[in-house]
Amino acid sequence: MNDKPLEPVTVIGLGLMGCALANAFLNAGHPTTVWNRTTAKADQLVADGAELAPSVGAAVRAGSLTVVCVTDYQAVRDLLDVDDVELDGTVLVNLTSGDSAEARETADWVEARGAHYMDGAIMAVPAAIGTPEAVILYSGPKPYFERYEAALAAVGTATYLGADHGTASVYDAAGLVMMWSILNAWLQGVALVETVDVDAATFTPFVQQAARGTSRMAQRLCPAGRQRVLPRRRCGSGDSCPEHAAPCGGERGGGCRCRVAQTVPGHG
Repeated sequence: MNDKPLEPVTVIGLGLMGCALANAFLNAGHPTTVWNRTTAKADQLVADGAELAPSVGAAVRAGSLTVVCVTDYQAVRDLLDVDDVELDGTVLVNLTSGDSAEARETADWVEARGAHYMDGAIMAVPAAIGTPEAVILYSGPKPYFERYEAALAAVGTATYLGADHGTASVYDAAGLVMMWSILNAWLQGVALVETVDVDAATFTPFVQQAARGTSRMAQRLCPAGRQRVLPRRRCGSGDSCPEHAAPCGGERGGGCRCRVAQTVPGHG
């Protein structure tokens, strides 16, 4: 029997996702401290056993692991850059949405203040948090991921992507691009079949079957080793990308670097 106490966790930011994260930690048995600018959002969590910290500094001090989920990366820095917040020795996991450049800049900012930083991306809706269907991507120093992997598993399937703090954000952007591309293709397909009086409900099982075949095709097209599938070109603003996906590819040289689809040998 393992009687080792569970890691105390702090959650800063109690929007829909932050509340879901805190609730999942509580349900898993972790002593959980929460903070939110609007304290009423913590009422149900406190009723369920969470501690409401009076300040961000007190919240950070209460947990060996601090999880932040707020509006944007600037809000993260604004919250942590106050007199009563002592970051030295803290392990901070930032699950705020943003791009890879922001992730790396925030990592530098946090680590300059003595904390250990991991960036993350939540590939799930709040209702899925706390289940295996909620995939959470993490990037940053591997020792800290391994140290807190069991605690992070309380909120979903924890997937480590590597030491580069920006990788989770890039995966997030790539996933959003893929999701919206698929949904846009479905809408276009529905528009086409409706011209012959076929409704969306009848068409969608065909789409699901086709998607499985496309997934297998993508796997076959993956080259061996680290060879690139497509070349790069520099483009303008990335207008077709989701808001925080647009800058994701150009952080190492400026501008958005979009892949250019070319004919695959043997496929036309």
